[in-house]
Amino acid sequence: MSGVYQLSKLLEEDDILSVLDTLHLDEYVIDQGIDKIISKSHISIRQLNTLLVYIKYKLMLCLQEDEDCENGVIIDYVLQQLLQIPENTDENFDLLLKIFSHSLMLNKKSLTNNVEHITQQLISELNTYKKPVADENVAKCIVYLTIFDDLIATCLQNGYILNSRFLRFEFGNLIQSRDKRIDNHSWFSAELIVVISRKCYLHKRWKFTKDSHDYVEFYFWKIIQNGIASDDSLLRKYCVYLGKRAVDFALESDMNISVKLSNDDHEYFKYKTEEKIDFENSWKSFFIIMETLEEKQSHLVNSALNLLPKLEMLHPSWYNCALKRALMHETDSIVKKSLELAITKKSNAQYLMSFPYKQLLRALNKIFIYEDFFKFDKNNTFSLLKQFLSQKETLMNIIRCLAAESTSSVPRCCLSFVLSSIDNIDSIQNENIQTYIQEFLINYPANNPLLETATQHCMLNFYINQTNSFPKTEDFQRVISIFPEQSLQRNMDVWNKLTILMKKLYYKDHTIEMGVNLLNASDKESTLNAKSLSKLILILLDASVLNVDETIGFFKTKLSLLKECDKRSYASNDQFDSAYFLVSNFFVMLQTNNSSYDKRFIECITSQCDSVANYLSRRLQTTTQIDDFDLVNQCIETFNNLLQCENINILLYTSMKYVIDKAIVILKLPTIDLVQKYFAAKVLCTTASFIESREYFSINDKKNVINDFFGAINSAMSSIIANDREVNGRIVSAFNQTCCEIYYSYYKLMDTWTRDTVIDVNKNVHDFLEKGGSGCIISIVKFSSIVLEKMIKEEMWHEVNILLDQMWKEILEVRKNEQFKRSLREFVALLFNESVFQSTNMHPVLINFGNRLFDFGEVSPYAVCIMMKAISSKLANNDLEVLLPLIVRALLFGNVPRKDQRIESDVCHFFESQLSFMNSCDYILNPTEEVKVCGLEILIRQDTAFHAAITEELKHNACLVLKLKHRYHGNSMNHRILLRVLQALLLSWKSTSNLTTLQICNWCIKILTNQPHHISVRMLAEWYISLHLVHSEKSLKDNVDEFELLNLPQLSYFMIIYHVVKHQIILVQKKLSYRLNSNEKSSSINSSLAWTNFAFAMDTYMPFTMGQLFNIRLNAQYLTYKLYQLVETVENKDKYAILNNSIVSNFKMSSNEKSLKKIQEEFYVNHLDIIFHLSVDNIYNRIPRFVGVTPDELISSTYSKYLDDIKANVSFDCADVIVFPPFIDSSYSAENNDKTSIALDKDDGETMNIQKKFIPWKNMLNDLGILQENNNENSQNGLIIVASLIDKLPNLGGLSRTCEVFGVKQLVMSSTKYIQDKQFQSLSVSSEHWVNISEVQPGSDLKDYLLEMKRKGYKIIGAEQSSSSVKLTQFAFPKDMILLLGHEKEGISPDLLGILDDCVEIPQQGMVRSLNVHVTASIFIWEYSRQHDFLNKNL
Repeated sequence: MSGVYQLSKLLEEDDILSVLDTLHLDEYVIDQGIDKIISKSHISIRQLNTLLVYIKYKLMLCLQEDEDCENGVIIDYVLQQLLQIPENTDENFDLLLKIFSHSLMLNKKSLTNNVEHITQQLISELNTYKKPVADENVAKCIVYLTIFDDLIATCLQNGYILNSRFLRFEFGNLIQSRDKRIDNHSWFSAELIVVISRKCYLHKRWKFTKDSHDYVEFYFWKIIQNGIASDDSLLRKYCVYLGKRAVDFALESDMNISVKLSNDDHEYFKYKTEEKIDFENSWKSFFIIMETLEEKQSHLVNSALNLLPKLEMLHPSWYNCALKRALMHETDSIVKKSLELAITKKSNAQYLMSFPYKQLLRALNKIFIYEDFFKFDKNNTFSLLKQFLSQKETLMNIIRCLAAESTSSVPRCCLSFVLSSIDNIDSIQNENIQTYIQEFLINYPANNPLLETATQHCMLNFYINQTNSFPKTEDFQRVISIFPEQSLQRNMDVWNKLTILMKKLYYKDHTIEMGVNLLNASDKESTLNAKSLSKLILILLDASVLNVDETIGFFKTKLSLLKECDKRSYASNDQFDSAYFLVSNFFVMLQTNNSSYDKRFIECITSQCDSVANYLSRRLQTTTQIDDFDLVNQCIETFNNLLQCENINILLYTSMKYVIDKAIVILKLPTIDLVQKYFAAKVLCTTASFIESREYFSINDKKNVINDFFGAINSAMSSIIANDREVNGRIVSAFNQTCCEIYYSYYKLMDTWTRDTVIDVNKNVHDFLEKGGSGCIISIVKFSSIVLEKMIKEEMWHEVNILLDQMWKEILEVRKNEQFKRSLREFVALLFNESVFQSTNMHPVLINFGNRLFDFGEVSPYAVCIMMKAISSKLANNDLEVLLPLIVRALLFGNVPRKDQRIESDVCHFFESQLSFMNSCDYILNPTEEVKVCGLEILIRQDTAFHAAITEELKHNACLVLKLKHRYHGNSMNHRILLRVLQALLLSWKSTSNLTTLQICNWCIKILTNQPHHISVRMLAEWYISLHLVHSEKSLKDNVDEFELLNLPQLSYFMIIYHVVKHQIILVQKKLSYRLNSNEKSSSINSSLAWTNFAFAMDTYMPFTMGQLFNIRLNAQYLTYKLYQLVETVENKDKYAILNNSIVSNFKMSSNEKSLKKIQEEFYVNHLDIIFHLSVDNIYNRIPRFVGVTPDELISSTYSKYLDDIKANVSFDCADVIVFPPFIDSSYSAENNDKTSIALDKDDGETMNIQKKFIPWKNMLNDLGILQENNNENSQNGLIIVASLIDKLPNLGGLSRTCEVFGVKQLVMSSTKYIQDKQFQSLSVSSEHWVNISEVQPGSDLKDYLLEMKRKGYKIIGAEQSSSSVKLTQFAFPKDMILLLGHEKEGISPDLLGILDDCVEIPQQGMVRSLNVHVTASIFIWEYSRQHDFLNKNL
């Protein structure tokens, strides 16, 4: 035994058995080993492992010899050991289970009996427990259930089915237990019911009877419902099967049935004989919905979901069961429809009790739900959600789920906005709301700062709206502490709401001594957040809850405590910390001077500035622990805030002089702790920044003070020991950052620079880069800005490149750090400024780093955005032709955003417009748009030479796109680049020379001629060509010949002519002229030329008004009509009156024609003027919106109007300015054609005639193996199809599929190898796995097979046209028959016709002689199934 155990430790399982097999151990030896082990009262793990090896070896011998072994003793012993184990977590339990399952398989003949016997024993034990199962019995129940699992699994793995007819198990006892470990076995309960009740359900022996146990039946239905709503697809199949069978038997019982948990409870399942039809329809609808939800196609599922209203007769939990599954569907459109059904249904207590709140929240967590979320109409998602959440129970459940579930930024922000819009609900408890809000915000993922801030703001509004009683001080303070400073500032809307609320609630609950409680709490709990406490005090002061004199006295006490702190050496710092932070934060908030008592508080605090200095002096002396590092940063931050307050800063600085001297001394001492040195350095750094920013100090004063600071810092840096960095890297990094900032202040004020100084400073920068750490990068970049300018003057180009490369690498290292954006902004400011740009040697460097930023911008557009902002603001007055590659990339910048990115951007835009404080957030809403705006601003400001150069670059980029891919999809990257190129060319038209315009015009003609384009690209190209031609001194006819316009697509040719003539007629008739910025382009128009062009246009259109192609004919007619209506003088249009009248008459008869309506509403045709509408707002915003360009590609009206104001496109010389039709009314907008965010299908749901995929019972139960036991009982029909004469694989594949669908008993083919062929499988769609396929080759084998089957009693029927054949409609098929199919061309051979009992043919009416053999066989199989009613019997 010892040797076997050692083997089990050294070798794998299979290897052990191989070794034992090689030894040829006699079975008698193994039995002795087993008997020796099981004779012991206590077995160790080592012995159990040995026993497992013995059992496996014995099982291997049984399988090799195909014999059974006696296993009764082993089974009894192992079962006894299992039942003695108290919990299934015992270390021996899993090992005993393995031994148990292998022991059962030693004798397969008795396997089923053994399992049934043990099952009955376990059920008897479980039935002894009272309901619900007591806590002390739960562990034992789980042991029994785990053994159940193993029994069922062993049976199914070996192909055996339990045939028990005894089961009556109180599952309710287990399910009613609240222990989650038992819930884990709920799927097992359904499986067990299916397996052991096979005889009952399939043979309809199970009945509802008067003596049925209602309690048990309730939990039966509970198991079914939980299983149907489960994530496990197999479990859903089990439970749908059981549910269907149970409903069938209820209908057959012909008795009233009521199943409920208790006498007072709503009926969980009910059936009344007088409501049989309604009952049947309701359950039929339910199962149609549940089965269809297994499909992925939205058109199937959405149609089925329209049947949900038919479930009103059932208990609401069944409606919610279907809803739960629908909300969990993987198809977005199905989830969207399910969501509307969930939140629009009229609710009651029963409905809300079982409502799937978690699934609803998970559906709401899908970002696509929030597309067009803020279109506030009554049927959009926002309005429906607000109405749904305005019920107390619903609201509290959703808030509870929000606090527990993890949701992403956009859904959480939008949901918080919905919550903030809900009016007060009286019965909600403050404590619950406060707790859930706190958990909700703590769990919030801060990946989008703007949305995080907006969420916090909305939740604060929600808290204000729902607060019904005066809160406890601690609770109220905690709520305030988790909200952002930006949204909770004095005089802001939320602050005022809180003030009014506190005043109202205080007078409502005036017995609460709020002031006393608050001030006492601040004394007792130093850990309370000082900022939130100071806000709370100020809110309550504004609400008149706190007494002003008492509060001033309170702060005087705190100041007195700080004043004496340096004398109390042995006192704890906690009370001083609390007083310092509270007083300082409160004072900073008073700077608004909002009320009369603000000045009293300011006077109180400013009179005791030395108290703050005393505290900082004490802290500077006593801060030596690493744990104090965060406290140091808080102290300095508060100190810096105080220095920004005009009422106190100078007084505070004066009081701080002795503290500053102490800090200098500390830095110069070599043995001082690093944390203390860091504190001293931060004091000096904060003071230096204050002195630099104030004009109160002279230049000499600033230099003297900062020189002292610089000397102290140098001493401190040289005294830091090497291992400080290893042990306290975070502190060393922060210390280096502080030192770097003082270095920056020092060298910034330096007057005289030499080359040696530059070299030394450059060395300092590299030292900081090497040892500074990630937090130091911002200060290093600022410091480098000084030395870079000096290095350029000294022409140290190599050193410049090394420095910039090293800084760029360091910045990329922190790209996932909060320092990244600030450091990147400083780096861009360092590069793209006037002094650097003036050096021509730096231009290649700027282009190099500009391209790096653009490459990085593919991932983070923010980088490109800040670069382009720097170029457009700081370098706007320079000739930027050297930066042309960067400006071109800016004009073409932007990837195709994903849908979730577009939705997030829209949500951010909404909150920025709604919440004014959002402007202070360090977040760029749409960096891609801002990059484009900066590029356009530069483009507008540049001269003609620049425009000539940039147009060539733009054309080159467009040609590259067209060269790579001639065809493109709408809103693809290629489409967007072409669109951006043409937009930029249009905007440049007024500033380009005639020669450049001519070249671009020819290029536009070329791209229109060579390939089809998206309507937006085609429209802009036509627009540009029209702009060039409209000012030509030549007639249109000459221009058509010169530019070969006839080669253009017909519609493009029509539109160009139309827009040129339209603009010229307007100018001539209105006697208008305008001045363009480019003097090369003439604004005058010859009257005779205009009318010549008009006649040419009308003559061009005329032949096509009667053309064959509908689209060409319609456009020619409409453009002819529009030009005719535009002309005012009769002599110019009289010639075309008959044509016009004919067109008008035709339009009247076709007034409802969709194509005509569409062209009548097109802005491009009806309203666009190629000159007067040539603006940024039109080119980049309004017009693209109406030609299918996605919103993310547009420039907002705010930006476009800003760009138009920089440099107007057109200025009019005449007083009589033509007034064009206003831009399209909102009804024209493509946006208004969008459906609401959630839209129901128009199916009225009144019919059951919906598309539904068939789900056969045998497929549903196949995974369980139910159909394997008795083929006769479950039998397929007696039809055998012989297709040995067929040799075309597609026919055989289709025939296999037909045989499987109709349950044909056997399919005979000439070779079973066919089923591996792809041609066969493409039509069989896996049916070959479920059909009994055998092989009989044609010829003598087939003849012998038919004769043999005939002797067995089968009738042989041939599908063939013969002289004695019977029509299919007149033939009665025998039950046991063989259908012989003939060859595709030759049919059934004569030698086989003699064997046939009958020939049957399909009646025909057409001219074709016969049907395809697969189609013929399908018709025969269907008719056979119809006659023998196998469809109804088997399904």
